[in-house]
Amino acid sequence: MSKLKLLALVLAAAVTVSYASATLSASAAEIGPLSLAAVRIENSRVSTDYDYSILDDNTAEITFYNGGSVNVTIPNEIDGHTVTQIGSYAFADCSFIESIKLPDTLSSIGASAFLNCSSLKSVNIPMTTVSIGNNAFRGCSALKIVNIPYSVNEIGSNAFDDTRWLKAQPSEFVVAGNNILIKYKGSDTNVEIPETITSIGGSAFECCYTLESVKLHDDITSIGTAAFERCFALKSIVIPDSVTSIGDSAFAWCRSLETVEFGSSVETIGDFAFDSCLSLKSVSLPSSVRSIGKGAFEFCTLLENVGIPESVNSIGDYAFCGCKSLTSMKLPGAINKIGNFLFASCISMRSVNIPRSVTSIGDHAFEGCSALYKLQLPSSITSIGNYAFKDCSSIKNITIPSDVEYIGDYAFRGCTNAMTLTLPETITSIGNGVFADCSHLGAVILPESVRIIGKSAFANCTSIKNIDFTDTLTKVYTSAFEGCEQLSKVYIPDSGISMERGVFNESNNVVIYCYNDSTAKEYAEYYQIPYVLLDKPDDGDLYSDDDESDSDNSGSGSDSDKNGGNGNSNSSDSDNNGGNGGNDSDSNGGNGGNGNGGNGNGNGNDSDNNGGNGGNGNGGNGNGNDSDSNGGNGGNGNGGNGNGNGNDSDNNGGNGGNGNGNGSDYDNNGGGNGGNGNGGNGNGNGNDSDNNGGNGGNGNGGNGNGNGSDSDNNGGNGGNGNGGNGNGNGSDSDNNGGNGGNG
Repeated sequence: MSKLKLLALVLAAAVTVSYASATLSASAAEIGPLSLAAVRIENSRVSTDYDYSILDDNTAEITFYNGGSVNVTIPNEIDGHTVTQIGSYAFADCSFIESIKLPDTLSSIGASAFLNCSSLKSVNIPMTTVSIGNNAFRGCSALKIVNIPYSVNEIGSNAFDDTRWLKAQPSEFVVAGNNILIKYKGSDTNVEIPETITSIGGSAFECCYTLESVKLHDDITSIGTAAFERCFALKSIVIPDSVTSIGDSAFAWCRSLETVEFGSSVETIGDFAFDSCLSLKSVSLPSSVRSIGKGAFEFCTLLENVGIPESVNSIGDYAFCGCKSLTSMKLPGAINKIGNFLFASCISMRSVNIPRSVTSIGDHAFEGCSALYKLQLPSSITSIGNYAFKDCSSIKNITIPSDVEYIGDYAFRGCTNAMTLTLPETITSIGNGVFADCSHLGAVILPESVRIIGKSAFANCTSIKNIDFTDTLTKVYTSAFEGCEQLSKVYIPDSGISMERGVFNESNNVVIYCYNDSTAKEYAEYYQIPYVLLDKPDDGDLYSDDDESDSDNSGSGSDSDKNGGNGNSNSSDSDNNGGNGGNDSDSNGGNGGNGNGGNGNGNGNDSDNNGGNGGNGNGGNGNGNDSDSNGGNGGNGNGGNGNGNGNDSDNNGGNGGNGNGNGSDYDNNGGGNGGNGNGGNGNGNGNDSDNNGGNGGNGNGGNGNGNGSDSDNNGGNGGNGNGGNGNGNGSDSDNNGGNGGNG
């Protein structure tokens, strides 16, 4: 049984044929390599010996040979359709065929169309044919007669490799068709292309390992697929102005290639054209170039500068992937997308100019660009692909344009230096791991448009301290905030948000702020997460708790390790203002006074200060300033202002009566005790070290002053009386000022 018949039996088991519609369906995975000839079976039709497809121009392309003849004649027409093409692998591995007559209507022969037809002895290509694909007759080991007409202007790589015909060619330059060089059989290190050749065919110089230079003349119009691939010693190439296209992999793996001079007419640079040219440092493309193929310059590891003209409107995926010496890139204004892996692993790239014509950024586009620090996405961007900026560890600010509707999974994962994040109102979903491992990312504000937060979206964002879920959020997936070590406050509205298990895994400081009878409360209780119940959804302070009383009390603390004063911890009535908290480390603000309408102020302004206790009564004030000072206690009385001030270290402010007690300098005991009376002003002042200010006078309406001016002086006691002024002053050391008169 022939191999073809065996193949037919295999296909019969896996392929359903409907002659009414002539439609075939098959599983390539099940059929395996035998289905290569049937790659295009879908939407094909079946004739007696051939499967075929109807092309756009209503002509036929043969896709598979079902017959078993040794001598094959392909008709010009099948079921009324002119045969113009023989598809890829259509006759591949038909080792029983010895001769074949091609139709006079044929325009192209596809890749590997007659691959390994090992018994085929001769072939005449008709005058209508213009192209022969890669490997078309490769492996036809018995093929010794080949006629290729002048009409053929394109011959793919290795089209006649491993044939007797090619081996028998006497010239080192094998030319066929329209003056196409299909193979160089020589071994020279320096080669000059003959003037008669107008095109370098596919693989013409492939694997010429010793070729160091080649001179192309001005009549050459194209360089074919893999034409110079793996010419390891080739150092430079000048592409003449006559060349309009450079084929796929044309110079791939020319690892010694240092310079390329492009002619002024090149329009297309094929896929992987200069892939892995490890010595290439600079490229300047002419203004004639319209497209750069995928992988065109990938892994050119020494490439530092690339000049891309504004004429370029298409750059393929991978084009500059792995160009780890590339430092910057200005993209032309005509491109509309940045392809997959376009600049992936360009570890030296610091900046890239993305034009406003770009609407999408592909998967992995900038992944691993660890030096990229300046990222300005134009407002035209609507989508950002998976892993697009993963591990761009130098980016500091992430601003997503206002029209972006889609951000792919892990798009900004590992942007470890990003500190700010701005999300637009157009985002409805934050995908899996989008901002994971952004360890410096601080405040995050979720827009109202977000409905879903994906798995590990903010995992290991160790600087985030709080997050507010929105009313419109419907789903939060597992590990969304895993490992957020500083995350301590999470506000969750009463909107029925569905949260999977482990949303806050290893975020051990989380406290959920939620409402009674909410799903958030149930979640917190079920997974044993601390929570605080809020009074009502419209509270101004999302993080206030139920311990707040009705009185208008205040206590504030500034700077680290400060304990704000106990605001009205002792107050018994409303409308009292508690003492202000300390302003530096370890300061304790004083206790507020007791009374109706009284303002009790206790201030400690430096470390280890204890602010004075506010006076008891109406209008009493008690203040303590500076380190280790204990502010005096405010006076007691009605309407009197009692001030006790300690202004330096280790000072104890005097107790204000209905009067003033002041102490200036360290080791001073603040001014003496203010006098007691109604409306009287009693002043006691101590101005230097170890001074004790005098006691203020007692009386109604009298002014009693006692002053001590130097060390170890005791100011005199103010006089007692009604309306009298009593003054006692001590001016030197160890002097006791006189007592003020009584009157």
